[in-house]
Amino acid sequence: MRQLLIIIALIIIMAFTAIFVFRPAAPDVDNIAQNTSIGFADGDDSTQVTQDLIFPQSWQNHDTVVFEWFSHNTDIIGHDGTVTRPEKTTQVTVVLTVRVGVESRVRIFELTVKGTEGISTYLIEIYLQGIDDDVYELVEDIEEEAPVGEVIIITTERHGFVLNEMLSTSGEVVADGSLVIKVYYDRIVHTVILMDDTEVITTQHIRHEGLLDAVDVERDHHLLAGWIIAGTQDEWFDITQPITEDVMLETVWQFDYEFAYQGYYVGFEDWTGDNLETLIRARLNQGVTMQTYGDARDILQITDRDPDNADNLIVVFLGHSVPAVWDRGVTWNREHVWPQSLLGVSTNNDSRHIGADLHNLKPANPSENSRKGNKFLDNVTSTVAYAPPRDEIKGDLARMMFYMVMMYDHLELVNTIPTVYQYALLDVLLEWHLLDPVDDFERNRNEVIYHYQGNRNPFIDRPEWVEIIWGPIMINHNQSSTYHDERQAIAFFIIVTPAHEIGRRREQRHNM
Repeated sequence: MRQLLIIIALIIIMAFTAIFVFRPAAPDVDNIAQNTSIGFADGDDSTQVTQDLIFPQSWQNHDTVVFEWFSHNTDIIGHDGTVTRPEKTTQVTVVLTVRVGVESRVRIFELTVKGTEGISTYLIEIYLQGIDDDVYELVEDIEEEAPVGEVIIITTERHGFVLNEMLSTSGEVVADGSLVIKVYYDRIVHTVILMDDTEVITTQHIRHEGLLDAVDVERDHHLLAGWIIAGTQDEWFDITQPITEDVMLETVWQFDYEFAYQGYYVGFEDWTGDNLETLIRARLNQGVTMQTYGDARDILQITDRDPDNADNLIVVFLGHSVPAVWDRGVTWNREHVWPQSLLGVSTNNDSRHIGADLHNLKPANPSENSRKGNKFLDNVTSTVAYAPPRDEIKGDLARMMFYMVMMYDHLELVNTIPTVYQYALLDVLLEWHLLDPVDDFERNRNEVIYHYQGNRNPFIDRPEWVEIIWGPIMINHNQSSTYHDERQAIAFFIIVTPAHEIGRRREQRHNM
């Protein structure tokens, strides 16, 4: 029992000790009183008060600190800091009492309130030159005060304007307050240079806050996306907004994909199913200029260029931006998305055949390229299948494979483990086509390849043709569709049925 009492006593002592040790220090009342200042309006100080004062009411969020303000002449300075100017300049004593608990300190402020005797008002009228003419518009009037007889000359600068000293007036302040000072500002003229690449389109001289005249600029097969400030890559400039500075602007163009390929598919509009497939294959093989596999080392630097860094390209599977310059495959190498072994050809740098088709080549990270190897594409990676690490490339890969079977009649997309001249999985590729729609990166790549190779990927230009040829697409919630995956049996399918004829390749989807 005695030991228990000793333990309890020790606990109580320790508790009191902790309270004593960790109790925050009380605010220093002397320090607070000496460091509290009155707030003055612009141009005022303790020797010349003309406007209301700011009396602080707290100290650094300490609730225990109480401020009390007292004015000896409330007709001139109120207890709350309001100022009523007297006729004659008067000194007023203001007392601050600072209380912290039972302690208090007093600080005295001597303030001189400027009288109005001999002071009069005058009016300043501000006129701004018009944007389109030399008519000056009154935009502001300001009432000021000064001693009677003082000469008022305005020299104040204004952003975007220059003071017109010839038109502006001056004068002496008079007792009846009738002086009006008129101040005129001319607009600064800004120079705006508009360029297309390195060629100057036009130079316009615009008054401050004026608008640019309409700019007529065109480029074949392109749409004007907008303007950026010269020397930048992403600092866009809205030419419909007022001009407030000198600036040099450059055009930003977007390829008009619709215009570019509309002539490529003349006569295709009313064809469906097998007829459409035949027509596409004939068109793809017409006018083709196959580049060498060696040429691809340079062309892929353009087809897959990083839109945010012209010195880099985007590797297909990982999406990393890497230096584009070819370094013998150390940084990136040429990936056959449809594996070369399943194309049934041998390819070297001089080859101009299916193994060099640019539509099937992508720059890839070497290690990821090796990881993919000859595996077919699926939603999960296994010993026979490969799942791309990023979703935003899946639709691109699918449409590349659709191109391959259209371009080369002996190739086939299947839903089983592929052999030579086959690739898989068709169901998964169709699903990816819907889940990852065509984007501008893919469209630009298609256009560059068209320039070099002379044919296009029709499923980038006309993505709706995928369902016309292969039939309705089943969304399988990104579950694996591999032949050995039993999850397919319980997957929930959404059938998207197009209102057009279903082609023969629909049947290939039932090989599983």
